[in-house]
Amino acid sequence: MMKEWQTSCVLIVLLLPSLAIGQKNRATEVLLKAAMNNELVDGDLKAAIEQYKKIVAVPGVKRALAARALLHIGICYEKLGKFEARQAYERLLRDYADQQEQAAAARARLAALVESPTNIEASGLVVRQAWTRPALVVSPDGRYLIFKDRDDLAVHDLRIGENRRLARGTRGFTAYPAISPDGQQVAYLSWDSEGSELRIVGLDGSRARVLVSNEEVPWLQPFAWSPDGKQILAVFERKDSTNQIVLVSTADGSERVLKSLEWRYPVQLSFSPDGRYIAYDSPTRQDSLALQQRHIPVARLRHFCLCHDGQSPN
Repeated sequence: MMKEWQTSCVLIVLLLPSLAIGQKNRATEVLLKAAMNNELVDGDLKAAIEQYKKIVAVPGVKRALAARALLHIGICYEKLGKFEARQAYERLLRDYADQQEQAAAARARLAALVESPTNIEASGLVVRQAWTRPALVVSPDGRYLIFKDRDDLAVHDLRIGENRRLARGTRGFTAYPAISPDGQQVAYLSWDSEGSELRIVGLDGSRARVLVSNEEVPWLQPFAWSPDGKQILAVFERKDSTNQIVLVSTADGSERVLKSLEWRYPVQLSFSPDGRYIAYDSPTRQDSLALQQRHIPVARLRHFCLCHDGQSPN
């Protein structure tokens, strides 16, 4: 009996490092997903840079993941017109030259870096600074901007220049706001380490309610409202790490799975103007999250569309 107990203890000790590594890799992948959404969806380049830096700094992080993060740090700095872009590319080539795909991309971008100042006055444009912080989404009438105020969502009124809190991050943080077609409501993610919720709140802060709270869905992201405002297009990540494109009823929160994507996670989904079709991007390789490796070939667009009324596209 004592020998069996000792054997069990040895097995537990041997398994602990593997479990720790698995948890660390999972946390790093979640951080990468959040960073790419900040960069590619929200346009918050500074926040994305900080998240990418955290990935590179993780002890024992996968080299491919660190190289990808460094590449995107350079791209973000490049968009911001910062000299640090060159430093990020040079570090990638110095420390991660064995990551051929990312190194080749960094080498090409480094070679193409040239100054190109834009003469706004010569173009005849009149520029007025209306907002200095990253905006997540703009209301249909162009009056309101939704932005992040720490872990909360807030609204800026461009007409009168006032800010007000829209949704408090009571479950950790809030993200991915999507405004209804009539500009009256906002759907968003509320997330913490225990799970995620899809919530709705009026643009004026009233009528807040939880639409989806499912322990089988540790992560979700709302993308758009249907043109009639009756459904919300979202992606649900299940506990088994598979992703699903889902329609959620704004009336009762009922869910309808349109398509299972396995490991794929789209950066963009949208309704067609008539609300019958849904287009989404799809990564072409499982080991890459790069934007340039996601595409919807125009000539084959219908192969990447879903008709959410159950019929095939014509």
